[in-house]
Amino acid sequence: ACGTPVVATPQACSALQVQAERDLLMAASAEEFARQVLRLLDDDALAARLGAAGRRYVEQHHDWNVVAARLEDIYAACLAAPDVLRD
Repeated sequence: ACGTPVVATPQACSALQVQAERDLLMAASAEEFARQVLRLLDDDALAARLGAAGRRYVEQHHDWNVVAARLEDIYAACLAAPDVLRD
């Protein structure tokens, strides 16, 4: 969330709601990972854009208030469920 652009593997992103080239760069091999890092080092605008996009993603999906609200919704749904689910 500090605005640093990210390069990650597809596996690392599989459970996240991210899109390559929009939120971060993806690389499936060591060689591709190195190429993506070099892209960021060579393109300040790309690095800044992806850094800002990553920060927005974290703020929208992993901010404590967002996570707490989701957890409250889960608790409320469980409490509203029939008693059979609590046995």
